[in-house]
Amino acid sequence: MTLNLDDELADWATKEAQRLRSLESNARAHGGRLRAPAITMRGQASAALEFLRRYASDTQFLAAAEACFDRSSPADAAHALQRVAEILELWKAFIKDGMAQALPFPVQARIEAATDLMEQVQQLISDAKVHPAAPVVLAGAALEEFLRSKVAETGVTVTGKPGISSYSSALRSSGHLSAQDVKDITAWAGQRNEAAHGEFGKLSPQRAQLMVDGINLFMRQKTPNTQTP
Repeated sequence: MTLNLDDELADWATKEAQRLRSLESNARAHGGRLRAPAITMRGQASAALEFLRRYASDTQFLAAAEACFDRSSPADAAHALQRVAEILELWKAFIKDGMAQALPFPVQARIEAATDLMEQVQQLISDAKVHPAAPVVLAGAALEEFLRSKVAETGVTVTGKPGISSYSSALRSSGHLSAQDVKDITAWAGQRNEAAHGEFGKLSPQRAQLMVDGINLFMRQKTPNTQTP
């Protein structure tokens, strides 16, 4: 069986936790407490700390592991190793539960809102009695909400007035969008503006459908854990 990266990392975390527990156990078996400077114990845990810096940066797992040695003394150095072992095992459970790939709730909520809007867009565009301006404006709103979710997800800095243009520029500058993505987004935003400003002569059901199809494809491609058919 071929292991994926998460499996390999989890396996390493398990083995390192066992090694740290063995050090702690041996120390207590030969004197009850580990009589060594805290800096020495930090050295014993250095591989685990570096592992968490690489694969759990900016998380409570790393913060908790580093804190184990902040106030260590010879009396509690062994306990620090045990605590780091526990943190590695908690990180492993976190990974195995798929939580590392889960989006923050506000980001997920915005993606779901954009998806819901696009479902309404399709209903409007399928109704021959509805002018194409209506689904075009709503599709533009869905696109803006989706881009805003990507800004929140990636943490990029947006300059200027919030909106489709500033969101796409920030995501492009940070490498999260391609030049073709921005070109498509600019075209969709232009069509949205035509509808919003009453330039109905430039609109048609066919152009509206192309816009909707393009935005739906773009959203699927840029949303984690989705596949383009």
